[in-house]
Amino acid sequence: MDDDAKWSRFERWLETHQVTQWKQLLSLEHYDDGYRTFHAKKPISKGSILLEIPDLLLITGNKVSKWLERKNWISHKPISGVPGILLVSIFLFLESREEDSFWKPYLEVLPTSYDLLFLFQDSLLRSFVMEADIIPKVESTRRILRDTFQRYVIPHCYVDDRDKWVVLFKEFVRCYCAVVSRICFLPGDIAGALVPLGDMFNHEALDVPMDTVYAKWERGYYVFRAHRNFSIGTQVFVSYGACSNTELLLYYGFTLNENPWDTLTFYPHELDIKLNEKVILDRQGFSVNLLTAISNDCDEADVDNLVNETNCARLYDICSLLETRESNILVELEKVERNQRRVRLLKSWIRGRLELLRIVKDMYRNINQVGHIQQVNFSK
Repeated sequence: MDDDAKWSRFERWLETHQVTQWKQLLSLEHYDDGYRTFHAKKPISKGSILLEIPDLLLITGNKVSKWLERKNWISHKPISGVPGILLVSIFLFLESREEDSFWKPYLEVLPTSYDLLFLFQDSLLRSFVMEADIIPKVESTRRILRDTFQRYVIPHCYVDDRDKWVVLFKEFVRCYCAVVSRICFLPGDIAGALVPLGDMFNHEALDVPMDTVYAKWERGYYVFRAHRNFSIGTQVFVSYGACSNTELLLYYGFTLNENPWDTLTFYPHELDIKLNEKVILDRQGFSVNLLTAISNDCDEADVDNLVNETNCARLYDICSLLETRESNILVELEKVERNQRRVRLLKSWIRGRLELLRIVKDMYRNINQVGHIQQVNFSK
């Protein structure tokens, strides 16, 4: 079955369950390397209902947990010890192997490839990713997926051929990627909810924290509302929350050029610079959206006492060194020709880090010159 036939089948499945109202406002369009997204058919005002998906079509962590318990799938192992995201991933994997699965029309239109960081080649990551905590997170994700597959999936698949095992594991990983990158927040659920059709909205960062009124449970439906006005023909976005570019690349596989919630964590010991202070920027004095941490851990309770004239001169030097390092990384990335889409993502990520470094460096220089904190507007 080709892609168009799968999408037609998916839309018929939605219509069978009375999901049709969205067509009055939205059109589903091809966008960005085969992905699909929504555009406005007519002007949309803030607060308008964009989409309502009934509970019957939601795949939630709580539903999956009960289903696996009834099937005794986890056997003697306590299901409470398995994270909800992994339980939903197991469920998706099992349903993808069932020809008559209720969810088949939805599963068929999920992406077949993802760009989450743990899927990047080690050589690409270790050469160009300098965030100290990212490599451990990548390795931890890979280990958890292998362990979950071996403990909870393989025993029920009766596979003794190594090649078949590899194929199944890749399919399981794809299911995990679908879950972690598309799950929607659902209060009280151990994982959240996969919302067919609703998970095709792309993300837009808001300058202020998103009010949960824009995507929440209402009257037995998962409801998406417009968080701002959208003009006819424009792409209609939702917000995934206050996510930095690092979080977006780790969990969703993209970055934003304009991201008011982007963050930087500095690790001075990497530069062989002795810095005993644990420093965190006074967010009220600089920007509600920009949080910059110095050192491995910071106690936010000490924020008011941390920024001072002496630190600023030293921290300016650290920012300058980091800016040079990140610029050199970007130059090296320009030479890389393999994994083109992932290389582009890393370039975008590094450019965002450079922009923040320059903002913060200028901030420290200004503080050092005047000797005290000034209110500064850092619009990007």
